[in-house]
Amino acid sequence: MTTAVLSHRLAAFATVLSCARGEELRGVLSGGSLLCRSFAVRGVRGGFSRLGRSECRIAGRIAPVLVSKQRRLISKDAVRARALENGSDAELDPREGGDKLVRVISKDAEVSVLSLVATEVVREAQQRHSTSPIAIAALGRTLMGTLLLGALKGDAETVQVVFLGDGPLGQMTAISSDGGYVKGFVGNPLCDALYKENGKLSVGLAVGSGVLSVVRNNRKWKQPYTGTIPIYSGEVAEDIAHYLADSEQMNTALGLGVGFDKEVGIKFAGGFLVQILPFCSDETLAKLEENILKMKPLAEAPSDCKASDIVEAILDGIGVGDYNNGIIPRYGPCGVELLKPRMMRAVASLGPVEVQQILDEQGSVEVRCEYCGDVAQFSEADLQQVLQSSS
Repeated sequence: MTTAVLSHRLAAFATVLSCARGEELRGVLSGGSLLCRSFAVRGVRGGFSRLGRSECRIAGRIAPVLVSKQRRLISKDAVRARALENGSDAELDPREGGDKLVRVISKDAEVSVLSLVATEVVREAQQRHSTSPIAIAALGRTLMGTLLLGALKGDAETVQVVFLGDGPLGQMTAISSDGGYVKGFVGNPLCDALYKENGKLSVGLAVGSGVLSVVRNNRKWKQPYTGTIPIYSGEVAEDIAHYLADSEQMNTALGLGVGFDKEVGIKFAGGFLVQILPFCSDETLAKLEENILKMKPLAEAPSDCKASDIVEAILDGIGVGDYNNGIIPRYGPCGVELLKPRMMRAVASLGPVEVQQILDEQGSVEVRCEYCGDVAQFSEADLQQVLQSSS
């Protein structure tokens, strides 16, 4: 089977299983990027107060991503070895429960699967940002999709995903970094619920139309690779899959879901990213399509669903090969002390006149990280050096 035929077959089924659209499968891939770092700054007297959102953005330079049209032929052993390369914890059992990100190569090195459970990560995001159900459904998918993108290459990349939609959620941003860390925020965390005709939450309506931007960076690169595409559906998984198809020329199937329970709130959050490898046969492709089509939406997965359970469902009848050791995804890195130098620079950017005016009127300046929700309060003594150096 030729590469063109394989790509066409995969595009017909390689799809996105998202929380609200679990019954639909769409093939896609595409790319884009934008860098953003924001803090909300406000003066306060004698305590903390609700903050407005004042953003300081740093835009990444756009650079073309060069994609070779010729596929290099490599052995199946090399494919398997490359798929298993990743910074992982040697003491971690990838088949255990709990939050986990694992990579698996099928027995015949025809399919690569990234499987993710991130229930605690999404719960922490909800607690930090005090989000409504639809806001955390959207942000949770974005956090997990960004984690999967960061793990896809397995070479310590930092990935930032930004949805700039015209829906009531506003801007939605997530950043993943080495070691399985991810953090993010949504512009309107208290967004009212929007529903589809079937009664399920409509993340697509909440995100709206606009632009999806993605930036990938590595310490070894001179500059990040960036790209921007139109938002395809706003359901997050479909949009990220389009990014991979258009920007990185990858044939993938991507699923993301956040499930809720009336008693416990977020019941389960997880996802997967399936990549078809060069030696994939027609028979394996057909079986993979069958497996994905019969999977229930991830939002309906039980609370004790493991990353290995997702892998086994996807590779049923194909054969589960070697697991890497996996990593535990975490929200962050966060911490006021870690952020204080950046927060101080954000205050200094206001200018000495405005900073002094806030101090005179309010007694102190409070800075809140949009990603972590962590707050730092700076007194006049703390800011004297900033004021003098900015004079």
